[in-house]
Amino acid sequence: MSERLVIHQQPAPRSASETRRGAAIAVLVFHRDPAPAGHAIARYTAPANTRAPHYHVAADGTITQLVDETRAARHSGLAKLGRLRNIDRISIGITVEGAPGSELSHMQTVALRRLTLAVQQRHGLLADAALLRWSPPRRGAAYGALTPFTLPEEAAPPTPMVLGPPAALLSVDDTPQKQQALWTFLQNEAALRGGGFNIGAAFHLHAARHGFGAPLAASSPRSAWLMVNGRQYNYQHFARDTAFNEGEKWSEVQTLSTLISGNFPAPGTVEFELLKSSYAAGISGSKPTTGNIQFHPGWSFHRLAAEQRLGAPLSGSYRITVAGSQYSLQVFCGDTLYTPVANPETKTDWSDVRLLSTTPEGPLREQLWIETYKPCGSAYNAASPFQQAAAAARIGAPLSAAVQKVYEGITLTIQVFALDTLYQMPGGPVKRQSQLALPPPVAQWTPKPATPPPVIESPVTRSVTVPAGGFPMPPGDRQSAAWPPPPATLKPLVSAAQRQAMFGAYEFVPDASRDKDGIKILGSWEQEQIVTVQIPQLIGRGIRGAPANGAIRWHRLAVNQLLRLWKAWEEAGVLDRVIIWNGAYNPRFIRGHKDTTADSLSNHAFGTAFDINFDPASNLNGLNATPALVGQRGSVRELAAIAGNFGFYWGGHFSRLDGMHFEVAVLQP
Repeated sequence: MSERLVIHQQPAPRSASETRRGAAIAVLVFHRDPAPAGHAIARYTAPANTRAPHYHVAADGTITQLVDETRAARHSGLAKLGRLRNIDRISIGITVEGAPGSELSHMQTVALRRLTLAVQQRHGLLADAALLRWSPPRRGAAYGALTPFTLPEEAAPPTPMVLGPPAALLSVDDTPQKQQALWTFLQNEAALRGGGFNIGAAFHLHAARHGFGAPLAASSPRSAWLMVNGRQYNYQHFARDTAFNEGEKWSEVQTLSTLISGNFPAPGTVEFELLKSSYAAGISGSKPTTGNIQFHPGWSFHRLAAEQRLGAPLSGSYRITVAGSQYSLQVFCGDTLYTPVANPETKTDWSDVRLLSTTPEGPLREQLWIETYKPCGSAYNAASPFQQAAAAARIGAPLSAAVQKVYEGITLTIQVFALDTLYQMPGGPVKRQSQLALPPPVAQWTPKPATPPPVIESPVTRSVTVPAGGFPMPPGDRQSAAWPPPPATLKPLVSAAQRQAMFGAYEFVPDASRDKDGIKILGSWEQEQIVTVQIPQLIGRGIRGAPANGAIRWHRLAVNQLLRLWKAWEEAGVLDRVIIWNGAYNPRFIRGHKDTTADSLSNHAFGTAFDINFDPASNLNGLNATPALVGQRGSVRELAAIAGNFGFYWGGHFSRLDGMHFEVAVLQP
């Protein structure tokens, strides 16, 4: 069977289907038909026939589509699914040639799996619960029975009798066509943690096309989709990167590394949540390992791995001792990171992060490789040709031991590493899967451009003109920690009554599921007051954590002054002071709140505050820290001096210093 999913069209008459009457597709129902494929297809397509499935899978792997998926094929009729109902309107029907209980041929199994996975992906039916087997009504019963159905595993193809030269002289990769077939076979071996390779799945195609390596887990089920700033994201983690899309926009594949762009993401952003999720996926699929398995935004290991695209960790962080010296280490997909631990430990330079791949030969390198093999449960062997090839190619940590598989009558030795899969024919050299020709669907894959979130607010209605000589700066010593002084005519909002009078009141309950200080807003306030707005100055400037399209969520009444402020910073020539974006709208309490009343709500919970230039690794502009002075990296003081002109109060003027923070203190038209 060709690696491309080939589907033949043999339309059944309209009498074999009906409209779905608005019902959504919820399940796939499988039938068996002992009739030879030709007879069955002729019966389904006969004029005035009243029963047919959507698809028929023949014993030789031929797939025939009889009814368009938008229509309800008449294949099951009434059956119990929670209650007695018309199953046809909520299902896709697939009939498999063969008597009930009989084994499927290899080609039939391959075709059935690929067809099923493609239909599941198309309709978001990724759970096994969506697969059901239909049995005809028993004697005396008026309706059929539905039971859970499990897709058969794709076993190795039968070994053909080899005539002519011995296996050692045969080749399975000496033509582009053979290479494409072998590539697909190896891709299935590499994708075991992800449930196999589906050539019809957008994430799989995108990851294969761009060399993301092996999947660390299957695509996220709907129950695990991320919700960030009111938007849902579907995702799949691979060794080098994470592929994701928004909601059901399956072909609009985006990548985590593009959002990160070499900078560690800010908390509360999509990229931060995706990165955090990848850590859990990487470690959960590995063997039990001692050490700290938590995601720590401030740790040098985690920041370096994200910035250099080393992928998720496969182990926790722990310590080893080699030749009397102690090292802290953590195994990542792309490399193993470690730091020498000083004696005493308090003198350890935790920013001194080193890579296994660049460590000289010696006892330390050998021990690091031993640790790198532990997550996959395989023993390290320095003499292995696979290990030597992997180390030379720098393809990361192993995900499996070297195993033997029969392919096209030849026994191949295969070992999966995070970033590539190695294989060897009898008597031949070790080769890399990445050097094989790609199947056409992979080579030709191009995702659709991601649809930007809607910008609900109208464009800025009032332009910003820099006063002659620039914006007036407050007097005083600009190198002083007291500069700029608080604006005389602007005061922050300090009570719930003040905020509610200006931005509207809402009911809420504490909700720590997303944030330890989080809340859940009840009612329709969020839908009515919070809009998506695009800040052009956030786009394409390398600002760490900034959304790629500049879109944030903000209170509708304060949109114009927000946009005018950022435009003013740009025209005043101080926009380059913004180096980190830390977020805006975030339903939560003030950090360190004493109670759970409305008075403890953060301005972020009203969509009227944003944070910039906070670095958790160094507490730059953090709570209770003196904000960076003018001229120092990350200083926002010159920005704060302008912000008051647009109704924004700076957190550097609070009694509890909050140098990252800017909030609306007065509304401007």
